[in-house]
Amino acid sequence: MLFFARIARQGVQGTAKSGEKFDWEQCPVKTFDTKEMYPREDYTLKEKQKARICLKPLAWNQGGYDA
Repeated sequence: MLFFARIARQGVQGTAKSGEKFDWEQCPVKTFDTKEMYPREDYTLKEKQKARICLKPLAWNQGGYDA
């Protein structure tokens, strides 16, 4: 859950196995609910950037989806 707290507030920096550094910018986090639909929006209306969202599980041990 620390990942979701950090990405929502300041973004995340890390290093891949290859040694390459990466920087993920801040993005909104919503709690994942299997009964809710999450519409896919390619672009935000105000900015010409791809829209992103992180879906946080309800519990730390809840399974997730990798896509």
